[in-house]
Amino acid sequence: MNKVWAGILGIALAVAIAAGGWWVSGRFAERVSQARADAQAVAAALTAGRVPDGAGAGVVEPPDDLSRVLAGMGSIPHEVAADGVDLTNGGDVAQIGLRHTWRVQADKPPWTYRTTAHLDWTDDGWRLAWDPAVLAPGLGATERLSAERLQGQRGRVLGVGDEVFDPQEPLARPLLGRVGPATKKVADASGGRVHEGDTTGLSGLQAAQDATLSGAVGYAVRAVDDGDGATGGAGDGGAGSHTSARELHRVDPVDGTDVRVSLDRRVQEVAERVLAAVGPASAIVAIRPSDGHVLAAASGPGSQGYSTATLGQYSPGSTFKMVTAEALLASGMTPDSPVHCTPTATAGGWPFRNYSDYPPYRLGTIPLRTAIAESCNTALINAADVATPQAMTAAATALGLLAEPSLGTLAYLGQFPTDVNSTQHGAGLIGQGHVLASPLGMATVAASVGAMHTVTPVLMLPAEEAEEAEGPAPTVSPGATATGSPSPSPSPTPSGPPVPSGPELASIMRGVVAGGTASFLRDVPGEPVLAKTGTAEYGTEDPPRTRAWMIGVQGDLAVSVFVEDGKSGSGTAGPLLERFLRGVAR
Repeated sequence: MNKVWAGILGIALAVAIAAGGWWVSGRFAERVSQARADAQAVAAALTAGRVPDGAGAGVVEPPDDLSRVLAGMGSIPHEVAADGVDLTNGGDVAQIGLRHTWRVQADKPPWTYRTTAHLDWTDDGWRLAWDPAVLAPGLGATERLSAERLQGQRGRVLGVGDEVFDPQEPLARPLLGRVGPATKKVADASGGRVHEGDTTGLSGLQAAQDATLSGAVGYAVRAVDDGDGATGGAGDGGAGSHTSARELHRVDPVDGTDVRVSLDRRVQEVAERVLAAVGPASAIVAIRPSDGHVLAAASGPGSQGYSTATLGQYSPGSTFKMVTAEALLASGMTPDSPVHCTPTATAGGWPFRNYSDYPPYRLGTIPLRTAIAESCNTALINAADVATPQAMTAAATALGLLAEPSLGTLAYLGQFPTDVNSTQHGAGLIGQGHVLASPLGMATVAASVGAMHTVTPVLMLPAEEAEEAEGPAPTVSPGATATGSPSPSPSPTPSGPPVPSGPELASIMRGVVAGGTASFLRDVPGEPVLAKTGTAEYGTEDPPRTRAWMIGVQGDLAVSVFVEDGKSGSGTAGPLLERFLRGVAR
């Protein structure tokens, strides 16, 4: 009997023990499931930038919100994901893993790390024991997070001989541009590459080549200890005012790359000195015909920071007669072919005249070279049936005026519209009407005459040309001579197609100096000067106001001079060209 009861009691005890184990196991599984759900809720709250609901006192009392702690992170996306749950202490404590991802910069690796949050079991379920380290490793009660964009050293703009063109100096600033803090407008236009307040190129070449010059931005994330818990933060701009900071993560910036340009600092300085006292907008552009390198592109103080040299669009006046001369020569005429310089000429019923003090003894049937030397308007308008729109377009193309410029920054050369009436076409033959050119464009025309092939202006130099660009640029050395004979290029580059009437055109341009409107340049030291004066009327005043132009070639140097409001090409632009040539020759 005792043995039977003992067996029954043993079975009952085993059943009871088994039942108790089942209850313990079920309770544990339920807490794990709830802890996992609460871990998701904690992750979601931190992603949203707020203290999780139900957080209680742990290491420190939870703050009312996380605005102070996160202010220095700005609007940087922060994603938190629950990453594992582990119950300890008999199931009364849960440790949940959290995986954080801050996408500080879209094009850089994110800042990722793990933290651990502690949950305590209460009668109401799990409760988060608040610790600032839930947000970031080791974050203290008086610390806040702050992200700072890091910019490397900006690349330099280097000219001939590795001379530095500092963006803070005024030299060539209208062309090369300014550097400073990015405005909101600049930042918005960058597509996210530039942030407001970044040091960036604001205009000119500095803006156009900013991605190269600025390099790649990095960032640092710091834990900033304000001591007294004061609010404030640097956002994306910096660490702000603090007593101490420790770096939590860093992606180093990449320094910018130097940009090499063809500008010769000495030549640019001469050009700017010549223009220093000119009141209206003005410009001097110097190009080396042998390789198209732009040695100077100066805009005077009257341009008020605008790059008149490379962006100005004006009627080129009689300097454009070199294009008309090329059209006539390419159509079969010679420099000695007769043209008719009459007191007036009509195009489409509109009368055209010569300039007021045109020498009367040069009227009548005269050689083409004399018509260009004396700048006879009517002789060219009377030849409109030869200098057709198609012939003019071909001539302007051969002289480089109609190309799409590729200087590495915004630039303009010129235009010759063909969809015009007879009057407009007649005006175009003497550089008026709808014909437009920049000083860069007319310097390109002069350079094409000097080189006797189509010149493409070059400002940005590829890395392989860096060595060739070093040393002073030749300015009155081999190049086009007085008769237009070419010489080897000092810096060989692929040349464009030959100008069909190059030698004849050069000799006509030399005649303007030898016995025409630019005779004042005959005694300029150095190789013989080729030139053409230009005066373009504009406005509605009577008599009309005029723009003053001058183009010239001396050796391996081609120059364009422009003054927006002047007396005449020879009277206003001419003396500036002479001063420039003499200054460069020193």
